[in-house]
Amino acid sequence: MFLQEIIIDGFKSYAQKTVVSGFDPQFNAITGLNGTGKSNILDSICFVLGIQNLAQVSSILKLLATFAHTIPHLISCRSELAIFKS
Repeated sequence: MFLQEIIIDGFKSYAQKTVVSGFDPQFNAITGLNGTGKSNILDSICFVLGIQNLAQVSSILKLLATFAHTIPHLISCRSELAIFKS
């Protein structure tokens, strides 16, 4: 299992819809100048996964990598969250 695409819209510094794709199944790095929103990409992933502190990231990603193969019918997984002001 690997990350295929991230769609960020209205989250922190990403006021406009932004699609980040082209991830490699083996290794990825997000680089850029200071203040360009690199950490907000990780924050958006953590938000969707329900991770409240960065100490949980490693353990949750290990669980996903370890047990993804135990779900034989799983071809892909998608998580999207939309929050609107009422």
